[in-house]
Amino acid sequence: MPRKISAKKVVKPSMTTKPTPILMPVLEETLIMPPVATKTVVPTPKKPQYRTGVLWSLFAFFLAAGIFAMACMVYQTKVNLGFVMEENGELREAVRLMQMRANLPSASGTVTTVSGLSDGSLSAALKSAQDLQNQVLQQLSADWKNDAELSNAVGVILDEKYLFPNEFDIGEKNFPPTNGFHYYSLQSNKGDKILRAYLTCTEAIAGTDAPVCGKWEEEFRVYDAKTYALESFLVLQEVHGANSGYLSMPLAWSKNDQLIILKDLMLSPGAGGGSATPAYWTVDISKGSEQKPVFLATDSALFYDAFSKVIYLDQGDKSVRYIQPGPRNNSKIIYKNILGGQTKVLHEDPDTEYKLEVLNEDDGVLTYTATKFTFDDECQRADGNQDCAEKATTRGEITLP
Repeated sequence: MPRKISAKKVVKPSMTTKPTPILMPVLEETLIMPPVATKTVVPTPKKPQYRTGVLWSLFAFFLAAGIFAMACMVYQTKVNLGFVMEENGELREAVRLMQMRANLPSASGTVTTVSGLSDGSLSAALKSAQDLQNQVLQQLSADWKNDAELSNAVGVILDEKYLFPNEFDIGEKNFPPTNGFHYYSLQSNKGDKILRAYLTCTEAIAGTDAPVCGKWEEEFRVYDAKTYALESFLVLQEVHGANSGYLSMPLAWSKNDQLIILKDLMLSPGAGGGSATPAYWTVDISKGSEQKPVFLATDSALFYDAFSKVIYLDQGDKSVRYIQPGPRNNSKIIYKNILGGQTKVLHEDPDTEYKLEVLNEDDGVLTYTATKFTFDDECQRADGNQDCAEKATTRGEITLP
C-alpha cells in the first residue's frame, strides 16, 4: 500500500529567536591582520543648555532681594526718625516755654513735623532743633542764680569770697566751656595756682512756667596764677542715685596744694526720698582728667591744720543700726591724715552715737556729745529700736592728733 507523505508547515522564526550562527573554519593566516594606524578622537562635551537660564535667574533673585532690603532700610529710617522726634517732645515743650521767657526764635513748623523725609528738610529741622536746644542750655546755665535750689545751696556750702569774680581771679584769659559759666575760683595756699570751677547745663526739662536744668556737669581747670597757662583739668558728671543726685563742688586746696577737697551738694530727691548721703572727696590735680573722686569723709567732717587732717563720724558695728534708708548710726569717731592717708578710730563704745560739737584748733581739743542706748525686755536690742531705748547723753573731749 502506498505510503502517505504529509507536508509539514514551515514555522517562521519568531523575532525573539536569534539565528544560530554557522561557524566556518578559519585559517590561522586570516587572523593575522596588517597593522593599521589609528587616530584617537576625544569627543567635545556639549555645553549645558540650561546654564544661561540659571545665571539670569540668580541675577533676578539678588536684584529683587536688594530692592527689598533698600525698601526695609527706608521704612526703618522713617520709623527711627519718627521715634527721635517723639523723644524730643520734652525738648519741644522746653523750647516753647523758653521762647516766652528769653524771646528765642520761633520753632513753628520745624521741630514738630516729620513731613520732610524725602526732600531733606527734616535734616534742617533737626539742626534747627539742636540750635534751639543749645540756646536753651546756654540760657539755663547763665541763669543758674535763678535756680533757688542750686544757688542757695552753693551759698551754704561754699565760701562766698571765692565766688567768681573775686579778688584772686577777675577773669583774665577766661574761656568757659560751651554753654557753661564760671562760678567759683580758689587760689592755692602758695598763691601760684588758681582753680576755676565751671557749671554747664547738659539737659533741659520742661517746667511749669519755664524750662529747668535736669542735669549739670562740672569742669575744674587749674591755671598758673601769673601766666594763666592751663596746667590740668577734670570733668565731673552729676551723680544720680535711685532717688537722688548730687554735685561735688570744690571746697579747698589741701595743705600741700596737691589735692582739691570736694563737698557734695545734694539735689532734690525723687519719690521715696533720697537714697544717697553727702560726703567729702578728693581729686589729685596732678592726675588730670584720668581719675575719679576718692572718698575722704562723711558730711560730719571737721577739718584742721590747713586741710591736712580731718575728724568725722561713720557707721560702726558695735551699735544697732537704723532701718534703711535711714541715717548712719554715727557710732565711731574717726581721724584721718589727708596727706598721708592714715586712719584711726578715736572712739567707739557699744550702743553709743556721737555728735561732733566744736573743734578748737588753738587749744588742740575737739568737743563731742555721746548718747548711750540701753535696751531691755520691752525694747530689745535690735536694729531700728533706738527710739524705744533708754537714752543718756554725756559730753567729752578729744585731744587733736
